[in-house]
Amino acid sequence: MKNIKNVKPRWRKLHAGTHYHSDIDGKQIVKKGEILRAYKEDLSKIVQEGFHCLDDIKEESNDLGKGLIVKLVSKGKYNVLNPMKMKPLNETPISKKAAESFGVIVDDTKDTEED
Repeated sequence: MKNIKNVKPRWRKLHAGTHYHSDIDGKQIVKKGEILRAYKEDLSKIVQEGFHCLDDIKEESNDLGKGLIVKLVSKGKYNVLNPMKMKPLNETPISKKAAESFGVIVDDTKDTEED
């Protein structure tokens, strides 16, 4: 059975001109009438005005990062921890942007806990 949650919605380009789209899947050139697969967050507001979404996009609640803990490991590198097991969800320390993709707000101040 296919996991529908991870399928990118389809967008049709409405206006003339070319849109150069780049994401984790690679680069793509989209011309008028062609279809692009991308998440809404990957398209800026200006770009979204030139595209029409062909699929229903369900707005998900932002409960993804609830309860997760972010720990600053080194300069600019973080671990996102599961509070139940206190084990990192990421294999190696990740950037601030990647940590925020878990749905948590990253605080740049380093903890000054003494053991």
